[in-house]
Amino acid sequence: MKGRSSHEVPSNPPIGAHRSRPDQIRRALGGHLRRQREQQGLKRSDVARALGYQNLSKGCRRIVQWEEGRPGTALDPAAYFAVLGLEGHDASAALARADRLQRRIEGLGHPVVNADRDLIRAHAQRFVRQVDAICSQPHLAGVRSPAMQLRVLWMGGRALSLGALVTAWTTDRLMAQDDHDEPVMLFDGAGSALSGAGRCSGVDRAGRIRSVSGSPLRFLRGGPAAPPLPECEASAWSLADAVVALGGSAPCTRFHLLDEEALPSAEPIATYDPAERALTWSGGTRWRLGEGDSGDLRALPIYGGVSVGGGAARPLRLGPLHLGGLEDEELRHACGLRLRSGRLETGSGWFPIALDGPSPPPGVLPLVGGWLSGLVDSD
Repeated sequence: MKGRSSHEVPSNPPIGAHRSRPDQIRRALGGHLRRQREQQGLKRSDVARALGYQNLSKGCRRIVQWEEGRPGTALDPAAYFAVLGLEGHDASAALARADRLQRRIEGLGHPVVNADRDLIRAHAQRFVRQVDAICSQPHLAGVRSPAMQLRVLWMGGRALSLGALVTAWTTDRLMAQDDHDEPVMLFDGAGSALSGAGRCSGVDRAGRIRSVSGSPLRFLRGGPAAPPLPECEASAWSLADAVVALGGSAPCTRFHLLDEEALPSAEPIATYDPAERALTWSGGTRWRLGEGDSGDLRALPIYGGVSVGGGAARPLRLGPLHLGGLEDEELRHACGLRLRSGRLETGSGWFPIALDGPSPPPGVLPLVGGWLSGLVDSD
């Protein structure tokens, strides 16, 4: 499997060459900077003075940050490396690689969020027409999506359920007007509870994504007579599952293994089809997610763990992995495997899988983790 094979490390590898997480690369660079300074008999104050700092304490604090692997923008890297007599190419290349990996990792969830936004855009009117069917069925009402989020400064964020969203739309909350007084149904937003400033995203009657000014709280307030939005337990269904169940169509989600540069493999290792609620591996092994006692597999997300096959919640103990910089120790307790803003994460960091297509159901995530470790088989 890609990523498991070992490779020889050159006798004088570039700084952080054997590391593949941004924080690991930056720590390796910081250690290299500290050793170089010490080998030259320089104190941090000497380096700060050479960099032109009159306030040596401030300069020393910034040098400590770099040596601890927390480089800051207030210190000029080229001048810093020159004072230490470093070959600037290696140090600069390590810093650039860490920044490049960071951007790639942070962008892993964008295709998932964008695909879910497309589902909302294309099916918002369908959701409104079938509000009663959605709210009467817990597996539909409790659907969550990384594209349906309200974030308010000082008050935290809230992931909306599909039931709460369509209830708000049909009771004139989370509704705005565009410049032509046409209604816009909001599904995502961020802002301040104090100033009311912010920005929200929504979809208009023509199925276009629109942006409106204002905090989400401005559009949630409905007065004392407004009925409360329903509180729903999180569903084991995805937004794509809900769209299909309501008579629409949704694309498949594809899982790609990442290499040590956080780049996806050319071919997907697995595909989730919401029309059949089935996960199919590249080798042909196929699982169908069941509802209740039906189906081949019952996988339920439970806070603090995952129930696979309907048993008690348990953490997944993953075996030795060296994919995308995640090591064995960091994956021993992956019961928190989750989608966060569309990116797969564990409690210790990002997971070496990239997704394209809509957000999959939570029950698929332990299967992906279990497949990588060999703990979940096709029996």
